[in-house]
Amino acid sequence: MGFMSWLHSKIGMGEFAAEQRERLTKWEYAQANDWGIFDADPFKDELMSAIRLHDASPEEGFVRLLDFANRGSLYSTHYVAWSYGVGAGVPKDKDQAQAWYRRAYEGGSDRGLLGYGAYLVSRGQNDEAEKVYETGWRRGFVPAVYRLIRLRLRPTLPLAERLAWKPSLEWAVEAGHPAARYMLGKYLFRGWFGVPGIPRGLKLVSSNLAAIFRGDEDRPILT
Repeated sequence: MGFMSWLHSKIGMGEFAAEQRERLTKWEYAQANDWGIFDADPFKDELMSAIRLHDASPEEGFVRLLDFANRGSLYSTHYVAWSYGVGAGVPKDKDQAQAWYRRAYEGGSDRGLLGYGAYLVSRGQNDEAEKVYETGWRRGFVPAVYRLIRLRLRPTLPLAERLAWKPSLEWAVEAGHPAARYMLGKYLFRGWFGVPGIPRGLKLVSSNLAAIFRGDEDRPILT
């Protein structure tokens, strides 16, 4: 274990980072079109019992959800992909998880888009991930906008290109994305949008950190 890893473990950074990831996932999934997909699912009358079975008996529930997914249940693909990703009711298999998330994404699932994009990024396939997030960008899916900005916006870009991304980041903040809120302050403070933005960045970073320390319900998420 390196010194920084050791130090982070002593001050609880690992636990804090995990909590931040969990909050971010929960917020982003809450924006997804799950209910619309559920209502249109041909097996919606049977899905909830299959999901409850998956909770109680993962192996049996997985078999049932896999059957539904193979017969056209887009909603079931979320659970099949997730099950392969974490090894719930089936041996953990990242390739299968990615394939099922792609299937969900191609079917129009927001959650599939997020899962498939994340797997591409985890494997260093950022160009492909950007294409996935662009489809969400075009329909105004806030988590996809945030993730695309995070991939593309770099300090090495010319200032004019960085400024071209600023309105989209501001829009994501206005739309309520809690990680975009912190990102905007951080990038302004670092001067990514020019020197005139630094004072505003300092103010935003200070207010964001204060909200985090107070534990405000709508506190930003650090990424």
